[in-house]
Amino acid sequence: LNGLVAATEYFYVVRALDSFNFREDLNEVRVSAVSGGSGGQHTVFTEDFEAADALDDWTVTTGPGLHRCGEWALSSDDNRRPEGGSGQYVIANSYDCQPYLPATSASLDSPPVDLSDPLLAAVTVDFEVYYDHFTGDDATFEIWDGSDWVVIWTDPDNDVNTKLSFDVSAWA
Repeated sequence: LNGLVAATEYFYVVRALDSFNFREDLNEVRVSAVSGGSGGQHTVFTEDFEAADALDDWTVTTGPGLHRCGEWALSSDDNRRPEGGSGQYVIANSYDCQPYLPATSASLDSPPVDLSDPLLAAVTVDFEVYYDHFTGDDATFEIWDGSDWVVIWTDPDNDVNTKLSFDVSAWA
């Protein structure tokens, strides 16, 4: 769509038309959208974890729960790479803690991302996840809304190996 003006709301109206008598149905669906800047998607923040210092800007925390091993670290192990992923990735691996009690209580927080640009119409977070569920495990994806952490995703109490995408505009 060329010629859209940034941060301007546009409306679309859909109506049924009777092709026999060319009368419009009075029912309608209205959809509105706000253009985002110069149009199209813009990546505000990305991390592929390929650099040796990729975790340097991230905050890695262990606890407050039981934590014996499984700190967040960079890995290139093919056996735990998310489906569709390639190269290096980040992992908190409690599976290799054997024979110890495999307990990991760890969080990984991205560096702050400035989303104050008034031309941002929507904010989406995409990531690939490989989660090997064990009884009692719990994994969440949370976003900071400026005052509190909001849970966006909780593991479904089974294995997950897929790409996840969330519209976090309401909290960003």
